[in-house]
Amino acid sequence: MKTFTHEEILERYDKLPDAVKDAMMEEATAQKMSAIGKMHGLLIDKVGIMAEETGYVMLGLEHPNDFVENLKSALEVPEDKAIAIAQDINSQVFKPIREHLLDIHKI
Repeated sequence: MKTFTHEEILERYDKLPDAVKDAMMEEATAQKMSAIGKMHGLLIDKVGIMAEETGYVMLGLEHPNDFVENLKSALEVPEDKAIAIAQDINSQVFKPIREHLLDIHKI
């Protein structure tokens, strides 16, 4: 799992479209992440790691194509569980800002 400096994160955050910034900071997003973690039986520390990995994708620091593998490794879960978690995050968190994410990642 890669780690990023506080400066790298802030620099990327400052360049994000407002819609992505809003999505990252909304209480609703935090609640969705918590619910996804609970649904998949993750302990609170793993929910935090899942949220961190999700944030890296939203910031453009990690590519969406690597998301499942990053979740699998960071959460120490089997691939099928990482896929299920990623699908839930995709539909509940990424979908509303999909066009922005495509632009951020030059897809």
